Amino acid sequence: MLALGILLLILVFIPGIGVEVNGSNRWIRVFGFSLQPSEIMKFLSILYISTYCVRRIELVQNDLFSFIRPAVLLVSIISLILIQPDLGASAVIFASALGVLFVAGVPIRQFIVVFLIGLFGIALLITYVPWRWERIISFVDPWSDPFDKGYQLTLSLMSIGRGDWFGVGLGESLMKMGYLPDAHTDFIFSILIEELGLLTGILIMGMLFGICFRVFLIGRQSLQRRNHFGFFFCFGAAILIGLHVFINVGVATGLLPTKGLTLPLFSAGGTNILIMCSMIGLILRIDYENKISMPIASVKRRVSF
Repeated sequence: MLALGILLLILVFIPGIGVEVNGSNRWIRVFGFSLQPSEIMKFLSILYISTYCVRRIELVQNDLFSFIRPAVLLVSIISLILIQPDLGASAVIFASALGVLFVAGVPIRQFIVVFLIGLFGIALLITYVPWRWERIISFVDPWSDPFDKGYQLTLSLMSIGRGDWFGVGLGESLMKMGYLPDAHTDFIFSILIEELGLLTGILIMGMLFGICFRVFLIGRQSLQRRNHFGFFFCFGAAILIGLHVFINVGVATGLLPTKGLTLPLFSAGGTNILIMCSMIGLILRIDYENKISMPIASVKRRVSF
């Protein structure tokens, strides 16, 4: 499955198969259907690193080579995604996979070294790529250039401002009528607040983060029942979903630089919805297996004679 995902990442660069949108080669179009391989790789990367840690748990905890081997493969995948370019998906995959390796018991020194190398690489990609650096500058003060570099963020903030506490009404958004770019995907949170209000936006964030905490709990229950794959996969998926929510909301509200990540289960986009539902479906299966497994023995008090 991982090999198939890598093949799909390569196909986006083949003329006639890959589709370029706004300067990015992220989609494959075949027979009228669009597919975004980077979204598929989010799921497959967590799946692969989880199964790898199950098979090599003792080696991962003690052998440096067993830790470097999956790291090299993940770096290769991330490099293909960066060429598209898609820094957001790369950062999310890196953080999720690293989170799985951390809970698998990788020595802390190795973990810190890889984490710092990843941060350094992301900093270089931002600093030495002009348009990414311009996003950082516009994020700091979007109102200095509201018709160019700060266009998306200023309109997003205006959309949130129009919504006030209770919104202007479902379907009554003005900004989605061609004013705010990517209103159905990257900035869907702004439209939700404009139509339904800030209170509903807070409720939506609470529900999404509630899903993340529930997935963490399922992962903990899997560990208690020695279902190590369920433990690793749940933690990786929870980190992935949580980062998507955090970054999407942060971008829409001006807390983070503009980055094209969707809001899970809300943003339009066939591949993203399928992948999120697939991850949740696998998590529900893990939860089901936890419930039908042998109960954990619980001794409330010691027997006295």
